[in-house]
Amino acid sequence: NTAVQSINKLVVPLGSKAWFSLSDGTVVTLNAGSTLNVSKDYGINNRIVRLDGEGYFNIAKDKNNPFVVQTPFLNIRALGTEFNIKAYSSDRTIETTLVSGSLQIEPVKEINQGQITVLKPNQKLTFYKADSSFTTGSEKKEKELIARPESVNKIRTVPAARLVTEDVNVDPVTSWKENRWIFEQQSLSQIAVDLERKFDVQIIFNSERLKSYRFTGTILAEPIEQVLLALSMTAPVTYKIRGRVVTLSENKDFIEINKDLYTKKQ
Repeated sequence: NTAVQSINKLVVPLGSKAWFSLSDGTVVTLNAGSTLNVSKDYGINNRIVRLDGEGYFNIAKDKNNPFVVQTPFLNIRALGTEFNIKAYSSDRTIETTLVSGSLQIEPVKEINQGQITVLKPNQKLTFYKADSSFTTGSEKKEKELIARPESVNKIRTVPAARLVTEDVNVDPVTSWKENRWIFEQQSLSQIAVDLERKFDVQIIFNSERLKSYRFTGTILAEPIEQVLLALSMTAPVTYKIRGRVVTLSENKDFIEINKDLYTKKQ
């Protein structure tokens, strides 16, 4: 995988991912379409980085110099820990998932009365940029890939001062680092966004209804044909790949065969 590095910036193009070590021994893995800016005096006067995209951080311990990931909306502070941050500027949310250690998350602007949220392992915080609210949700592990139409898991939105976090399965959050893809009730519309970044393609939906189908399971993450084939075997999806354009359409024969499952309940 390739990355373009200047003095204080590492840019990972679409279709790639990269990992590297900072001067203090902190190891960072960046997902496709991500940029990490590192302060000039990193490791001397501070340990501050700025993220646009998704990164997995394994932080070197330094009690006297906390590690800070800055985003336009949130600052995430750690001493020695492992965590994942998904903070693409084009996404409507910022997701922070803690694997080990502890994290302190604080809003950048005067929102939520300046509330600071502390995460413990296996906790995930989702920040909605539009209304500056926090949510948490729990996830369950499944053994096989399953598609469920018109199924939406509702999550509670609560003020930061009353934030109640729940245990989450971190594997689906961090699986992008490995040669597998774990879905947890993930909509096809979101999967499409991730596919576009991972494989540097454009995905076109011929059916808006397809976007609502949700998937749970584990499949090989490469090549893109492998992912699309697995999706088409469990949902009414057909696909065509022409160059860097992928077109998704409804498989009406699949719907007819499985009409009991794919008939919308009144």
